[in-house]
This record gives sequence, structure tokens and C-alpha cells, in this order.
Amino acid sequence: VEFWTGGPFDHEHERVSQDAIIKLFRGAFDSIPAYVVLVFNVYVNAKSMDLVILKEDAIAVVDVKECDKPIKAAENRSWEIVNGGTLHGNPFRQVSGYRYALIQFLSEHRSTFLRKQKAAQMQFDHINGIIAISPSLHPESTSNNIDSGKHKWFRLVGVNELHTCIGALSSNQF
Repeated sequence: VEFWTGGPFDHEHERVSQDAIIKLFRGAFDSIPAYVVLVFNVYVNAKSMDLVILKEDAIAVVDVKECDKPIKAAENRSWEIVNGGTLHGNPFRQVSGYRYALIQFLSEHRSTFLRKQKAAQMQFDHINGIIAISPSLHPESTSNNIDSGKHKWFRLVGVNELHTCIGALSSNQF
């Protein structure tokens, strides 16, 4: 497992989550023959992403949100905290935009890191988008089925489960 950072985070919960994620990923991946790269706080096509995860058979864009209460996640409206408040807009749309920015960047630069034949064929729509709730996803949270069905690329997990989610991701596009 390798860890990279584009600089310090703006919010304390993101730094705390970074420490937890590093510890969990080291425990999960250091003893197995898998190559995983975690890039924290990186800009891609003018989008500031909390985390991009690269492994041999999957890519994921992760946005970290802090909430220790149950949430109601929805595709097309603000995410609500069950006992009042919101998660500042719609994290699903946010991570969808990050995912699209990464897809666009990789598509535009594919010839710089892929062989000519592979570059002509490669699509990047298999990239995953994940919202990781810190410190963990409350068990009473609901996602109104946005993490299944037509959005197979989307996951909603707790930071404490992110390493397991990434371990299970795989794409035959590589």
C-alpha cells in the first residue's frame, strides 16, 4: 500500500479520517500481494477530491463526510440528518462530478500511460464513486437505493468499512 497527499486538508475530520484509512488499509492490504495506491487531497480537472484509490483492478473516487447520526441519502435532493440538518448539499451529485472529472482526465491523457492499442479501446466508466461517512455509517441510515440499480458505480459506506469495500471492487476493464 502506498499513500500520497496533495497537501493538508481544510477540515479536521478529513485528516482524522485519513489517519484511520491509512491504518485500516495497512492492516488489510500490507500482507497480501495486491498493489493499492491511496492519493489524498488531490485536484483533478479543477475538482478537489478527498481520496482517489487505485488498485490493479479498480479505481475509486472517495469523498469523506463526517456524521455520527442516521442520514437519509437521496440521488436528487439534499442528504438529511434524521434528527435535523443536512450534509451540505448532495454528496451523491458531488462524488458523481468528481468521478466524471477523473473519467474525463484519464480519457484525455490515456495515450500518455497506455500502449497505443489499449489507449484506443480503453473506457473509464467503470470508475467507482464512494461516499465514506466518518467515523462510520450509522446503521439506521438509508440510501433510497441509489447505491444499487442504475448507479452500480456508487457506494455509501463508513470510513471503518472502506478497506473492505475497496477489496471487493473489481473491474474486467483492466
